[in-house]
Amino acid sequence: MNIDGENLNGVYSANEFLTRVNLMKSYLFPNMIPDKERKTRRSSGRRKRSHGLSRCALRLGADEVTIVYRRGEKELPARAEEVEHAKEEGIKFRLLTNPVRILGDAGTGSLILNASICIYANPMNQADVNPCLWQDLNIRSKLMLS
Repeated sequence: MNIDGENLNGVYSANEFLTRVNLMKSYLFPNMIPDKERKTRRSSGRRKRSHGLSRCALRLGADEVTIVYRRGEKELPARAEEVEHAKEEGIKFRLLTNPVRILGDAGTGSLILNASICIYANPMNQADVNPCLWQDLNIRSKLMLS
């Protein structure tokens, strides 16, 4: 994503997370899963892999997984079937939300994704050239995948 805070503890790149899960066999023993005690996970990405990461995190025991994406559902880079399957598995989507930076909260050990959310003046015409009102938003999580 190339935003500030991607180097914080608890923020995993797609390659690092999937390497730990597949090659390091983190699925064999609960303590080897990257931060298994961190049950709330956010996946934020521009590529198709965010759906695979999110589904993998959910299958490994996350209570809640949310995909944060800066555009609308029609512009998601995944196939329509992948989006539908992710929703069926319980993955939440926070669309029209642009990640700005990741902050660490030392007191709680959680991560805060600082983002801007787009609120259209006329939500029925999202595809049209429409002024977008940006509001700041903070999303708390225990683990983030980028």
